[in-house]
Amino acid sequence: METYSPQEMARLQNSDPCIGPVKSLFKEQRRPSRDDTAYWSPEARHYVLMWEQLHLDDDVLYLKCPFNGVSVKRLVVPTQLRTNLIGQMHDNRCRRTPRYQTHKGEHHQGALLVRPQDRREVVCPAM
Repeated sequence: METYSPQEMARLQNSDPCIGPVKSLFKEQRRPSRDDTAYWSPEARHYVLMWEQLHLDDDVLYLKCPFNGVSVKRLVVPTQLRTNLIGQMHDNRCRRTPRYQTHKGEHHQGALLVRPQDRREVVCPAM
């Protein structure tokens, strides 16, 4: 699997049509109203509904979710990578998403979040 730096992942999230607008408002600590999001995609509105669980680290957007009694960060995967990741997970029977290297040289594995309209969410804990 490919490895992405935090800067590369942040750039992909910023350019994502669903994640980008939510991320920019989250950075400004300005939660959008229902009227603001009326014409947004279902995925973007879904992230707004999960506003309290959003978390930024190294300019990369995560969702903080409980897993076995512990709060874990799950990477919000950009649309551009999602199709490729689903294929890799299926082909390899692996549930882990791509790794990316943090500024400290550590490797982080996030989680794959599928669009809400798919009516399923494929997630795995950060390791």
